[in-house]
Amino acid sequence: MNLDALVTAPEVSIMMPDVSRHLVAMWARNGQLTVRGRRGRSPLYRLGDVMSVERTMRLSGRGRPRGVA
Repeated sequence: MNLDALVTAPEVSIMMPDVSRHLVAMWARNGQLTVRGRRGRSPLYRLGDVMSVERTMRLSGRGRPRGVA
């Protein structure tokens, strides 16, 4: 897996089923993720950055799996 790959939020949700595209967008809005470019109108994120934020949120207890209220 290329951690430097630039991916869209929907692509992240396919590769990482516990991370929704809405969660990726929220992390970007909150400054936890940096937009690295664009593909058309879609922001691109570095896959390694997304994985790092997901791990930090999961270990801190602030993240929750998709579908859990």
